[in-house]
Amino acid sequence: YKNEGEEYGRSPGYNALSPTIELNGVVEIITQAGELTALPSWYVLDDGTFGNGTIDRSPGGVIPIDVTSSRITGMAPIGQIGTVGSTMPLLKLMEMLVQEIKMHFLNDKLTDLNNTTRMTLGEAQIRNELRADNTGAIFSRQLDEKFTPVIRRTIAILEEEGELGVEPGSEMYAQLVAAGIEPLVIPEELLILREQGVEIYPIEYISPAARILRSEEIRGLMSLWQFAATFSAAAPELMLWLNKRKTMPLVKELYGAPDDSIVSEEEFEVAYEDYKKQMAQQQQIQAAALAAEIAKNTAAANQQNAQASATRSGQNGLINGGGAGPQEMIL
Repeated sequence: YKNEGEEYGRSPGYNALSPTIELNGVVEIITQAGELTALPSWYVLDDGTFGNGTIDRSPGGVIPIDVTSSRITGMAPIGQIGTVGSTMPLLKLMEMLVQEIKMHFLNDKLTDLNNTTRMTLGEAQIRNELRADNTGAIFSRQLDEKFTPVIRRTIAILEEEGELGVEPGSEMYAQLVAAGIEPLVIPEELLILREQGVEIYPIEYISPAARILRSEEIRGLMSLWQFAATFSAAAPELMLWLNKRKTMPLVKELYGAPDDSIVSEEEFEVAYEDYKKQMAQQQQIQAAALAAEIAKNTAAANQQNAQASATRSGQNGLINGGGAGPQEMIL
């Protein structure tokens, strides 16, 4: 980031400079303590003075000491000069400084969220969101302040040299014709757009960094479809809001899939028409089968009703003394 009016920005290393310098000093002290522990300084008795007033504390250093000290105090003729104290406070300070530096670089947010078990889908998405949030500003500055100006300058140079086409009737057009070279003519539509200030060659980045900057679109797209699918049971009309034709090309672009992973829009239209015809045929077949089943069930029901009616008529005649009812017998 950078403040208004600044020529250069401020990096995480600039913010972490103070604890980094202090950490270097602590590491040097711990290193010296380790050397003194492995190779301590020694003293030896000598007829000279106490090291001529100099105490050598370097690892393996030897310091001459007056021999009279042995007679007075009874000290050993040779031995270690003290011992190194506990380095635990320094180690704790070292851990604190390392943690502070990591916080400046947001390194703690880029590590695994649990470090012990495999992350779930939700945790992986959270990690991707944190990664996009932490690195988005860096990628955005690289694109806006470095790559885009370079690309635009390159296009401008190519246009000046006529590599991208020349304007009809221009001086360069006449020079190319005079040299026997057939010039590449810029279409009139592009000339009109250029006069209107429209960028003829818009820059579109397809790198992983560019996809990270658009990761919010991916999450929004997934959330939108999940919301519509979840509540479509209660409100089916929600699915009508979704643009199904534009979803797959957009997902392919955001995820960085190769161009041949999906068909072109023309091929999709042809396949979609065939799909609708197949679905209509299946619906007709299902409707015909359903009608046949209904007719079959109706015929079976009519036959059962006729049999039941005949059975009831026969039973009625037998009860009244013949095959017919009393009215029929009188008539």
